[in-house]
Amino acid sequence: MRFERARRRHRTHARLAAALITAAAALALTSSASAVPPKKGTYGTRLGSHSMLYLNSTPAQQEAMFIAARDAGVRYLRLDITMAVTFGPSGTEDYTALRRVDALAAKYRVGVLGVLTGPTWWLTDCPPGTTYDKLETCPLGSGSESAWTSMVAKTVRNAPHIRYWELFNEPNIAWLYDWTSDEYAHLATLTAKAIEAARPDAKIVLGGASFLDKTWVRAVLHDADEPVIRVIDIATVHLRGRASTMYSATRDAKRYFRALGFHGPLWITETGYPSLPAHQWDPAYQNGDASQMAYIQRLVPDMVRGGADAMFLTFRDGPEFGQSSPFASEGIVGWPAIVDGRAVYKPAFATVVTLAAGRLPRAADGSVTRPTHSTARRFG
Repeated sequence: MRFERARRRHRTHARLAAALITAAAALALTSSASAVPPKKGTYGTRLGSHSMLYLNSTPAQQEAMFIAARDAGVRYLRLDITMAVTFGPSGTEDYTALRRVDALAAKYRVGVLGVLTGPTWWLTDCPPGTTYDKLETCPLGSGSESAWTSMVAKTVRNAPHIRYWELFNEPNIAWLYDWTSDEYAHLATLTAKAIEAARPDAKIVLGGASFLDKTWVRAVLHDADEPVIRVIDIATVHLRGRASTMYSATRDAKRYFRALGFHGPLWITETGYPSLPAHQWDPAYQNGDASQMAYIQRLVPDMVRGGADAMFLTFRDGPEFGQSSPFASEGIVGWPAIVDGRAVYKPAFATVVTLAAGRLPRAADGSVTRPTHSTARRFG
């Protein structure tokens, strides 16, 4: 009996996948003509692109990914803001790349989440013998705080179309940042104050942990000296896993932040699923492009039901991680090929287009929740 039910589910999934792939070609061809900013009450208002764009990406790559976000009908685009692209150790400043992505945000009417990737190497305090490639992972030097906050303020002022600022990417991972939780709390507080001084209506976003790292989250939100809960507007976490677990994983994250006293929005700033069978970790979704499409079609509504106020899907493949990495095929856009100014859209791109245009469930309809008085930013 169980075997027969499994066969019926397989046939149903196969028919659905065939229909989705047929629709994908048509939607990918027409999306640019029909693309408009997400309508209120649609999934598009909750969706974003985890673009894996950088300030030193080529101008053509940057514009192609903004076009992809616009074509998909999503509200947000997340990209890295690396200070060393703008500032030099000798005091030079070049805002060309920053102003370019800011102009793209205005042109394509996409809300950018700028991820500050951390202090530049000449501002950090590293132990003797630290290799050059690790200098930016060290804590901020005690004598460099003024220089860092000046960089942050200048960056924010030179990007007036970027309202959302994330306090570093996956700061809970030791090999990315050699910071203790209290060092993160101090740097996050300094950075948030600098952002707020440069733009009072900015939204401060907690650095997205690589998973729901409860020990780290609790430690930084309730740091004894500089509790980060006082300076953030939006909580974040990165979630990946089997499709059947993503609703509960999102719900658990939402509940955990509330238990810690944070009642503002929860953003899942990285999520997705690979398209190559060799990369597909979920036994129920291992049929290539069709499974990536079916996974995303389930993922987005499940995360909304679980309490996510925004979800950032991996938008481009990441060949720089190596062909054996699941990130190499996690995008809904092939990379790095660009044809006539656009990236090559994979079948799952059409799935996102369809989802983005769909209506949110009535209970989830409406604007993103704002922090309550108890969790509003307090910089006293």
